[in-house]
Amino acid sequence: MKQAWHIFKKDARHLRLEIGIVAAMSLLFAWSRIDSGSPGSSRMGIFPILLLIASMYLTARVIHEEAIPGTNQFWITRP
Repeated sequence: MKQAWHIFKKDARHLRLEIGIVAAMSLLFAWSRIDSGSPGSSRMGIFPILLLIASMYLTARVIHEEAIPGTNQFWITRP
């Protein structure tokens, strides 16, 4: 559990700008839904699309941030 917490803190520290942007976009999306009145309103705007793209970008950054363990290239040593 300590190692998972350590990795989480490392990722949060390295990606704090991206996490802040996604959090701000989530707040803007929630605010636009509250401001629109009814849940079925068509006045959604572009917030859902931008939030989806930002979330996918953050997920890809988290995945690519983690280094591959080991020092050798395993694809060269495998048959």
